[in-house]
Amino acid sequence: MTRPISIINTYTVAASTTQKVSIYRVGPAEKFKLKKVKVHFPVGVENYLKVAIMYGIRNVLPEQGYFMGDGVVLEAETEFEYEPGSTVDVYMENTDTVNSHTFTIIIEGEIE
Repeated sequence: MTRPISIINTYTVAASTTQKVSIYRVGPAEKFKLKKVKVHFPVGVENYLKVAIMYGIRNVLPEQGYFMGDGVVLEAETEFEYEPGSTVDVYMENTDTVNSHTFTIIIEGEIE
């Protein structure tokens, strides 16, 4: 039996900073199927932020490159399955050398 899950987080990335954080850890006896990702870049981000959903060192969404934008909500769908005990990671890079920038991310999926 599957159950839906939706996780939302807002991150602020300091100027000239790259980081990868875990947004969700899959339970030891579960599998997580990622279904959809939404990324909101407020007005003023001006494409300085690069965002991706990762599985280890592999890009899950987008499969290549990054989500980037300014005053937009970008959406992408997949059927990617995370193994028990793994983490859904968010890669974020701020290429602005002066200002920090904020974005909001929503992941939707199913736990099996």
